[in-house]
Amino acid sequence: MNWTASTTAAWLNLSASSGTAPYTLNVSVNSASLAAGTYSGTVTINATGNNPTQTISVSLTVTNVLLSTNFATQGMEGWVVSTLGLANDWSIVNIESQYTVQFSGGGNSQIYAGNSTWTDYALKCLSSCRA
Repeated sequence: MNWTASTTAAWLNLSASSGTAPYTLNVSVNSASLAAGTYSGTVTINATGNNPTQTISVSLTVTNVLLSTNFATQGMEGWVVSTLGLANDWSIVNIESQYTVQFSGGGNSQIYAGNSTWTDYALKCLSSCRA
């Protein structure tokens, strides 16, 4: 059985626009150019033979994650120490009138903006990344 697939939203990506069954069609989202808000789209799959057209509704909510903190007034509020530990080795320091977070301990540790209950997430560096 041959099939075709299409989408109504530019932010929805299909792994293929046509194929032969059996096939796993992957649908992904490109939210890079989307402003905060709720977006709707559909994925439509048509197959040859006596197979009805399948339409799948997709809803995407994009929220702003502001990775900016005024450490002088907020301290480390909103920042979480990783499960690697060493939380007491992080401090707020003033360097040339700029407040920043500094790690002064030994061993492995990291902090991230967010919530300790977050799971299954990724951070993508788009430009000017340093390790």
